[in-house]
Amino acid sequence: MKNRNPHHDAVRAEFQAQATSWAGLDHHENADIDWVVQCIAPRRSDSVLDVGAGSGLLARALAPHVRQVRAIDLTPAMLTAGRDAARREHLTNIAFDLGAAESLPYADGSFTLVVSRFVLHHLTDVHRVLHEMARVAAPGHRVAIIDITAPDDPAIAERYNALERLRDPTHTVALSQADLVRHIADVALEVISTQSRDVTMNLATWLDFTATDPERRARITSALVGDHEGLSEPTGFRPEATGATLTFRHRWTLCIASVRPRKSRINPAIVSP
Repeated sequence: MKNRNPHHDAVRAEFQAQATSWAGLDHHENADIDWVVQCIAPRRSDSVLDVGAGSGLLARALAPHVRQVRAIDLTPAMLTAGRDAARREHLTNIAFDLGAAESLPYADGSFTLVVSRFVLHHLTDVHRVLHEMARVAAPGHRVAIIDITAPDDPAIAERYNALERLRDPTHTVALSQADLVRHIADVALEVISTQSRDVTMNLATWLDFTATDPERRARITSALVGDHEGLSEPTGFRPEATGATLTFRHRWTLCIASVRPRKSRINPAIVSP
């Protein structure tokens, strides 16, 4: 097959398997999703693109606040879950497209708000995807990136990312907050705000979500227990224990950037679902 991308194949296979888990998530009364929506402050006139949307969790949370939303993802099963959820929620201003973040099938300046959530740490070419997101956003409008971020200490970040890859082999690298900001600023974007939030995760639930096999599950658990007890090197997960329950904290970082004017461009044609 021409232009076959092995990493895309791996992502599709992994998220085909995760689709049922994602379909079971509800953005309603979810404080962490509410925080993202409040920070983004969508406008009623916005035409939104959600890149790497998966089941459209963020896209569906934004839809009631904007004019229209398109959600694009690589994995058909995730898009099916999103369409089914949108129908249940009676959302009529959202459409789901199959496609890759590295080559978005939209004209320059097509959207007034471009977002992605938990996408960058699955990419092999972060710069290319950020460039594409900036390209399809109208100049003077906004791009919002939400991702988990790794500790600033490179040695701890390396251990952190190794454990993330044990759980999900399609994880490439979670950037530090400083590196995330630098990557965004490297394309035609001007960072206007950066906010972070610690989200507490139950370790067992987190591993169940990806159906992590017993051997890798045991290795991850051992590393976090050792970190919690001070018997091994820090993992960056900041584990805590309450009785037999082990939790950890993910750091979510949200960067909002403005699209700089381009020297020459085609007049934007806002895409309609």
